[in-house]
Amino acid sequence: MNLEDLHNKTILITGSAKRIAREIVLDLSKYKPRFILHYRNAVKEVEELLNEVKTFCSESYYIKADFSVRQERDDFIKRISQENVDIVINSASVFPKMDTWNNFDYELFQKVFDVNLYTPASIIKHVFPKGKKGIVINFLDASLDFNFTDHFIYRLSKISFEKLTYMLAKELAPDVRVNAISPGAILPPAQLNEYDQIEEKKEKEEIINFYEKSKQKIPLKISGDPKYIIHAVRFLIENDFLTGVNIPVDGGEFI
Repeated sequence: MNLEDLHNKTILITGSAKRIAREIVLDLSKYKPRFILHYRNAVKEVEELLNEVKTFCSESYYIKADFSVRQERDDFIKRISQENVDIVINSASVFPKMDTWNNFDYELFQKVFDVNLYTPASIIKHVFPKGKKGIVINFLDASLDFNFTDHFIYRLSKISFEKLTYMLAKELAPDVRVNAISPGAILPPAQLNEYDQIEEKKEKEEIINFYEKSKQKIPLKISGDPKYIIHAVRFLIENDFLTGVNIPVDGGEFI
């Protein structure tokens, strides 16, 4: 699919209000697709984003849903299953602050897997019934092959999501292409406040230190930037001969 063909296509992107997903929306909006923007809590941010993309497509809209809450998740799935979606970008995920083997329990496990695995799988299933053509781009994590034990359940969920990507690439071919992007150190890590909501790091010194430390670990010795993710998204949309591919965008950090 050429990017110019996105005009009048419908793109569903989860977790769209902030960070990398927001930059993807802003970049693709110039091709005038219709967006369905999912968000959880960032109502101000998603309203601002919608106002920007409506300049190009007035039929775009947003949906609020907390994917860890069954009723909200079910309502979301029911609504989008009634839409004619052409591209799904699964960006939303939960990244718990306290996620170690020591505090491993069922409640946390269920929450993380509901958001990071079950929901994107359900979205794909309901948006692309048998015979429906489309594109799926899943967001993973560049460090998954290294078996780090921090953020224990989060990593388990993303490893499972990676396998789901490969399995669905086979299962849904030739109608749906299913690929993934695994970002490395693209942006300074978000902080979680006491309400488990993302807060951006705002201290200039913190941001500078993050990028300087990152460059020391990255073989290419350059800082991450959302534009590198955007390039990968464009590539996966345009290349009709790719499915079951996971592109690490990490400057070679996890070779």
